[in-house]
Order: sequence, then structure tokens, then C-alpha cells
Amino acid sequence: MIEKILLENYYKYPLMQAQDFFKLLYQGEFGGAHACADSQKSILSQIKNELKHIETTTTSSSLIDNISANQLRVNLPVFYSKNLNLDTLSEMFLISAKTSIGTMENLTKKIFIFETLVKNKQILLPYVSVKSAAIKYLTDAKPISHSITYKLNYNPHYRVVRRDFFDMFPVIDRINAISRKKIITIAIEGNSGSGKTYYAEALRKYYADKCNVFHADDFFLPANMRTSVRLSQIGGNIHYERLYKLLEDISKGKSVNYKKYNCETDTYTDESAQPGQINIIEGVYSASNGLAEKYDIIVKLCANCVTQQKRLLSRSGEDILKKYKGIWLPLENKYFENNNFPNAITIHTDDKDIHSQDF
Repeated sequence: MIEKILLENYYKYPLMQAQDFFKLLYQGEFGGAHACADSQKSILSQIKNELKHIETTTTSSSLIDNISANQLRVNLPVFYSKNLNLDTLSEMFLISAKTSIGTMENLTKKIFIFETLVKNKQILLPYVSVKSAAIKYLTDAKPISHSITYKLNYNPHYRVVRRDFFDMFPVIDRINAISRKKIITIAIEGNSGSGKTYYAEALRKYYADKCNVFHADDFFLPANMRTSVRLSQIGGNIHYERLYKLLEDISKGKSVNYKKYNCETDTYTDESAQPGQINIIEGVYSASNGLAEKYDIIVKLCANCVTQQKRLLSRSGEDILKKYKGIWLPLENKYFENNNFPNAITIHTDDKDIHSQDF
């Protein structure tokens, strides 16, 4: 993926110099902690001041630039022109800086890939000079500025944030808008392979100890309840009665105790969770059978058939994919045909390769 990202940026900004590539690779590996103030208030002030002096005519027209599998640059003028929330962006920049971890080993590998692209003339820079500059840079790799050429031609003004956080920007922005509530409940719905578990985990990392995540998979219907009448219901294959009780217990703001169901063994294990302000139920059917009204926010993730099957094959293998296609996906499709969730935050994840890595 890193080769694709380097070429993508080179085609977009063809006057990039070696130090601009080093900067991109460093930020992509370690995030933006080196440029991050120690408080959201300070960051917000810096962004607002920066926006006052930006010449938008020479700045990128795209909202984001990909710089690694885990990080991206959010271009401030475009972000601002879309009337997106600067408070949320400043918070996201701060939390991204605190939670981004990289290694020198990975940075060295990435710079070698950059050198190879230059050597193969896919990036038109002098190879000997780039090789020499790379050796020098890696002896004391640290944050560096953009080249004068880059600054004059592209007028860069951006903030580096984690990709998984920014993908969920509308959700985080909505959560922050109702943060005065003592307890916030969120359903993350969506078809299989759309990224529900991945993005629930991203939100848990973002909000840390304020956030609990529960999985609808743990509330599937036990064998003794799988009658023809029950399974004829749309969404009847979820034990929504127990899920309803969980949401009721969460609403009381106390620690919750519940039973986690194992489909393979048809058994339960006892689970518990401490009180959290933000409580996420992720999984298909998490808002089924009257449960939707129990949530403050419903998120609907969507992936098309091609993306879905590619991800399911990668995740589960050919045999399980056949079961998805023959049994589970038709049930899901019927469920979503009858549940539009008109007030949900809808996020299409086809362009977000949630299982990608740099190497």
C-alpha cells in the first residue's frame, strides 16, 4: 500500500522533493505528535489563526491526502469550506497524536520503497542524491519541514489524524454534540464485511475509558428458541429480548452483568462491564425489533457486494463465505430491505480498505 500512496501523492504534487517524501513517510508512521499542542484549546486557536492567513487558491482541492494505512492529512481550507466542525478536528488531532505509535524499522522500510521508486524512474528525482539524503536522514530521523519548492507551489495547511478516527468523523461529531448526556447509546449496524467491529473498536480507542463496546454476535438466538415461528420474523434470529434488557441496564448508569452466547457450543458465559458514558452495540440486528428507539445514535455502515465478498473471503475463507452467501447474507438483505433507519448516520466503506497494511 505504501508504494501506491507515494505515487498517489507524487502525481498530485509532482514538485515534491526528497525531504517532502521523508516528511510524508515520517508522519505516516508516527502521526502528528511532533506538531501537536498540549491542549485542544491551543490546537483550535492555532487552526483558526492559520485559516486567517491561508491563500485557498493555491491549496489542495481534496479534503484528505493518504499518507499511510493508518494516517492521513486533513487539508484545512477544504475542511473549513465544507463547514465541518473545527472543534472536533482539533480534538481528533490531539487524540490521534496521543494514540499513534510507529517504529523506526517501518520508517526505514518505507524510505527504501521510496528509493526503489526513484531508482526505477517511477518518481523522477536524481537517485544518487535521494540515496545520499536518505542515508543522512535515517541517521537521525526526526520531523522536518516541507521544501521551499513544495511550500511555494502547494501552500500546505493540514493536520495529521488517524484514518480510522477520521472515517468516523460524522459519528464522533454527533457524539460530541450530545456529550452533555450522562449516558449515550449507539448502534453500529451494517451488512457483513462493512467494518462494524473495526469502527466500534476505533471509537473505543478514541473515547478510551469512557466507552464500552458490546457485540450483537453475543446475543444470537439459542438453539432452544429457534422455532419456525421465531425464525420467520425479520431479525428474529437475534435474542433481542436479552439485548433490550442490556440496554435497559446500561440506561441506569450502573455496572452491567449479562450472558455472552456462544453459537458453536450453544452455551453462555457470564460477562460484566463497568459504567461508561458511551455504550456501543455493534453488529447486524443490533437495532432490530423495536430496539432502534433505545439508541441515541444509529450508525449504518454499507459495503457493496464486491467489497463485502472480498473482505469476507479474506477474513473467513472460502467455506465460511459459502455459508454467508447461502444463509446469512440473504437474511441480512431482507432485514435491511425492511429497516431503512432514516435518521441513521450512513457511512459507505467501499473506499476505505479497513484491512489494509503498509506492507
